[in-house]
Amino acid sequence: MLSRQHGAGSLMVWGAICFNGQISLAFLSGVQKSQNYQDTLSNNFLPFEDIFGGTNWTFQHNKASIHASKSTSQWLRSYMVSVAKWPAQSPDFTPLESVWDILTCSV
Repeated sequence: MLSRQHGAGSLMVWGAICFNGQISLAFLSGVQKSQNYQDTLSNNFLPFEDIFGGTNWTFQHNKASIHASKSTSQWLRSYMVSVAKWPAQSPDFTPLESVWDILTCSV
């Protein structure tokens, strides 16, 4: 998720990319909690699972508390989503961070 604040407003965006292209962008409002994150995944991630070409893929997100919560971990397991265990703060392992950097500079 990307959050950018300027003046009195802010914008939070959830996004996903895949080896064969962009999946989805979701513009979020309000405080995000685990249930909000799960709703975002339900609406913007699960509908595109077929694009990934079967079940041989791994989902990656950062260690934000709503991503790593027990509730979200259980939700991901219930949909049989395999989550990558990447080192924290490793932008070379998180290609979406490069996309966010480009977007942030453009806003």
